[in-house]
Amino acid sequence: MKNKFVIKNFINSVCIPMLILVFIFALSSGCFVRKSDVSISKQAVQYPVKWYESSLFKIGSDNATSINTKDQLRKLLSMKWYQEIEVISPSDTTQSISVCTCEQFLEIERKKFEPKKAYEANAYMALATMSHAVKEIINAKSASVSFLRYMKLNKKTPDIFPAEMACIPSTTERKRLLSQKKRDRWSEVNQIKAVKSIDNLNAVYYDMNGVEQEIEIIGYGDFNHDGIDDILLLVQNSVTGGSYFTMSLFILTKRSSHATYEVIMEYNLFD
Repeated sequence: MKNKFVIKNFINSVCIPMLILVFIFALSSGCFVRKSDVSISKQAVQYPVKWYESSLFKIGSDNATSINTKDQLRKLLSMKWYQEIEVISPSDTTQSISVCTCEQFLEIERKKFEPKKAYEANAYMALATMSHAVKEIINAKSASVSFLRYMKLNKKTPDIFPAEMACIPSTTERKRLLSQKKRDRWSEVNQIKAVKSIDNLNAVYYDMNGVEQEIEIIGYGDFNHDGIDDILLLVQNSVTGGSYFTMSLFILTKRSSHATYEVIMEYNLFD
């Protein structure tokens, strides 16, 4: 009887108070999570929209201030370009308007207006590309998962990027090559002989046929609103010794750690 009394007294005086203290500590340290807390953690933003100080954002104006917020990007849409460009309708050359802001360009973008003066084509292409990039970033959302953020451009990039990234000056030949299912990667279309890495965000790729491709990472975000992080790229293509030049935007995504990169958006003013 005496032993039972001692054990009972020990439980009442020592064990129970200790259990109460442990329980209180667990509550205060967050070891027990309410259902509502779990749902909040699942919805927590992990990958906000991010963009870099690209030269692309500087070509529309002499303004040299940093563009760090979406409000500043929105102001860029209404900011006057360094030059006004007269454009005409491809279906009716008598119909012409002057464009001098991104807002004006985006209003007529779908009508496929072209510069009236041929020598202004490259300037118009650059300004149009900037306008489209700004629009994409403004409309992007934060991603909840990412399999590509902070990737670096290097000599391995052509082996992992899709074939659509390849430069083929002939539009007909490009369509023919890309229609062949066996060509999945960029390196299977352009035989890259040299790579010049400017930094982690910029690199120039040279192929065996004189094609030069300059690629720049513009930013990251969920551009198609599926919750998965995407990457926005600026691609400038030219041919050594020739006048050929194009400027394009690509948005790539990667849906899992083992998935391949795929194109979800390609933009070229004259395509």
